[in-house]
Amino acid sequence: MYRPPFGTLTWDGRLGWWEADVAVPLFGGAMLRISFNVGSEDDTPAPIPPMMLSAAEAMRKLPVSAKDHVTPHVWANYREFCEAVDDDDVPVIDISEDIWSYVQPGSVVVEERDGRVYVCFECNCDWEIEHGLMLLLLDGWRWVKVNAYDGHVTDGHAYAKASLDAWIDNPESILPIRTLAEIMAAPRDV
Repeated sequence: MYRPPFGTLTWDGRLGWWEADVAVPLFGGAMLRISFNVGSEDDTPAPIPPMMLSAAEAMRKLPVSAKDHVTPHVWANYREFCEAVDDDDVPVIDISEDIWSYVQPGSVVVEERDGRVYVCFECNCDWEIEHGLMLLLLDGWRWVKVNAYDGHVTDGHAYAKASLDAWIDNPESILPIRTLAEIMAAPRDV
């Protein structure tokens, strides 16, 4: 299927998604594999919902500077990981360095969950080789999560704590920086 501006998309029936390689300005024009997870239950290609295409197009309009909004979150992820492990293989990164030079974008997955569209960047990073780094945008433009890759679209979703996601409903709010201790201290859903 040909779909501008993504070009020719190929159907992967095993995974239930359409995929293509696209230039992503957010990462300096790096060519990344983008996958539209349409959740088809069989090998039959399913259409890509318009809201997923809109979110992916919004993501592709973000400039490199849009990463500035989550740079403090990436630093917090790095520092918290370093405090949790005693590993000589973890690079020592000075605050004056560009933390993004230690992050390698891998792929982009666009999916709908609970009526919302998330664009997930699955990245490798030099400090957390096993789980990497996951960066999520809501609707392709609003940062909602930065963490090691865990497959969850928000912290509230990951820990069954809706209170962690309350800020998302206010379009003026930005992604809060939270430690794992703060996340664990939040009340669980009843």
